[in-house]
Amino acid sequence: MSILAIDVGGTNIKYALVDREDRFSSRGVIPTAMHSLDDFCETVMRIYKPLEESVEGIAFSMPGIIDAEAGFMYSGGSLSWIHNVAMAGEISGFLEGVPVSIENDAKAAALAELEAGALMGCREAAVVICGTGLGGGIISDGKLLKGKRNLAGEISYLSVEGGFGRSNRSFMGHRCGIAALYRCAARYMNDPMEQVDGPYLFAQAESGNQGALRALHEFCNELAQMLLNIQCLFDPEKIAIGGGISVQRLFLEILREEVEYVKTDCLQEIAHILHPELVPCKYYNDANLLGAVYRLRQNMR
Repeated sequence: MSILAIDVGGTNIKYALVDREDRFSSRGVIPTAMHSLDDFCETVMRIYKPLEESVEGIAFSMPGIIDAEAGFMYSGGSLSWIHNVAMAGEISGFLEGVPVSIENDAKAAALAELEAGALMGCREAAVVICGTGLGGGIISDGKLLKGKRNLAGEISYLSVEGGFGRSNRSFMGHRCGIAALYRCAARYMNDPMEQVDGPYLFAQAESGNQGALRALHEFCNELAQMLLNIQCLFDPEKIAIGGGISVQRLFLEILREEVEYVKTDCLQEIAHILHPELVPCKYYNDANLLGAVYRLRQNMR
């Protein structure tokens, strides 16, 4: 028997069966086209039914403020229709008692990387997931930091330039979500927005397109400032970068360059001791799925 892991993002839903040796099978991706809890339950059923005979439980990775122990979602991040929902209980009831767990996507990635990935052995570490928004997970004293209200690590809501309530542009999740990179790249390359996606952008950048490279440097400069804020707040041993973009060698190269530039340009007083070690998540875009499985296994013990 396996666990059905489902990673719900703002753009796509990824899923896979994960067996007891953490091997993946029956992978799939479908668009995130949901506007209500009923839509969500129907989508889950479409994924679950063909795999039902192999499934002993369902582990969700989702955006938003989540109490993983209670299976309760206070918000759904980019899934704006989620508000104060006992999601694990709702889905389990809909599927007639199948065990269900819900974990924040970035915190799930942090669990996976701490347990068996890039952060193994770290006492103090962080994970930053670059996706539709910006996810964060903080490891403190070898454990996932949740905070009093499960808000710890919610870096999407960090506010800069203008403050709360003035504009979405003031939030890091808007500034450093992948859509912001694509908008910037379309502008600098004079391409229609619908033409720009990850493979196209990085192919252009690798071939020396100056507009693509300018967009990546500008995006990474924004992200670098936030990474240095994390370093100053928590002083982690490592910061693991995840999300689909983390598989791109050039992205991490430019991000490291921009971290060095920002710290020497703006933080000269402590630049000599400010050395955030940036590493890609070992499981790249699968970190959310695997971490969700670890959460369900913990709940089922």
